[in-house]
Amino acid sequence: MYYAMLSGEHHSLPLSELKAVMESEGIIYKMLRVLDQVAIFSSPNMSPRKVISRTAMTKEIGSLITVIDRPTRIQDVLTSVRDVDWSFLEKKTFAVRVKHVKRYLKKELPTLKLERELGAYILSKCHSAKVDLSRPDVVVKCIASNNTLVIGVVLAALDTKQFTLRKPRTRPFFHPGVLSPKLSRVFVNLSRPRRGDILLDPFCGSGGFLIEAALMGIYCIGSDISDEMVSGARKNLAFYGLDKLVDIVQCDAVSLSYRKVNSVSTDPPYGRATTTVGRIVRDLLEGFLNSVCNVLDRGGYIVYATPKTVDSIPLAKEAGLSVLEVHEMRVHRSLTRIIVVARREV
Repeated sequence: MYYAMLSGEHHSLPLSELKAVMESEGIIYKMLRVLDQVAIFSSPNMSPRKVISRTAMTKEIGSLITVIDRPTRIQDVLTSVRDVDWSFLEKKTFAVRVKHVKRYLKKELPTLKLERELGAYILSKCHSAKVDLSRPDVVVKCIASNNTLVIGVVLAALDTKQFTLRKPRTRPFFHPGVLSPKLSRVFVNLSRPRRGDILLDPFCGSGGFLIEAALMGIYCIGSDISDEMVSGARKNLAFYGLDKLVDIVQCDAVSLSYRKVNSVSTDPPYGRATTTVGRIVRDLLEGFLNSVCNVLDRGGYIVYATPKTVDSIPLAKEAGLSVLEVHEMRVHRSLTRIIVVARREV
């Protein structure tokens, strides 16, 4: 039994990304309960570090100790954990950390008081354990969400600094309008590529999706209609030492002629910061979706974004794609992005 603490940056993308990563890594799971920013699931072959190494919106994964519904005081927590075998902490250091999602149970279970009293209770049951608040061997995590307290042991945590280090403006070639490294990785993960697969981004721009995919050991093909973007993307991939995992060519996305690819992840231009080369956005999407079905494997996933003002769902279905998920993301007052996850069935 495991728990995953999810990012609060979006209401649906974090859980969808977590599921997609586990599927692409061949992890069998059963989702048991979903709370606000917390997922509880079982798995016979879970690999927390492998999953965390890929995800962008899963903050941590841990083994589940217990779930307590509607505790009204700290004594309820201590009573609920009285049958827990704490022997796994023998001769180890530990710390209790409490996280209140959106202030759930903040009044009933004050952070410092719960950390202190649960820590003291654990020490009373496991005399050889010691508290170390700076560098503990084990972190016992309490997460309050939806008036429920989830208690577990942290097994793997996301290093968020990596995304800051890869900000688009730190690259040799920069172009406005690109997605953040974190969101780029989410797009890639939702398309479910496995290591050794081939991922295609036919609107690669400055190469953000290709960078994230290649860092996960996925071979990539990128293309763009602009020679400037192709040249810039090559510079950026070489900057990260990833150019051997990526082929980048100049190509029109409405007339793709590659060999078969396993997944597609892309952010087509909307005619704002990125050009559609004089085409109407809807016509560009229609041509792209029809073209991509000629190169995407049957059963392969495609993830792409459109402005909310353009309904691409009928276009995807007409091209032979089954639309599985649609995520809405407000960018600013004049732009709401729709992220579509689809699969080629025929």
